[in-house]
Amino acid sequence: MEPKRVFVDTSAFYALMDRSDRNHSKAALLWKHLLQEEYYLLTSNY
Repeated sequence: MEPKRVFVDTSAFYALMDRSDRNHSKAALLWKHLLQEEYYLLTSNY
């Protein structure tokens, strides 16, 4: 079976790390889900 993959933009990482970010709660919930479901996380430095 092909692994589940998702692209994670730097804005998602920022929201996850900054508790004052308006998207922090959503990012934290999604991050937990992605880890539990063993998604392969992709990002870029472009």
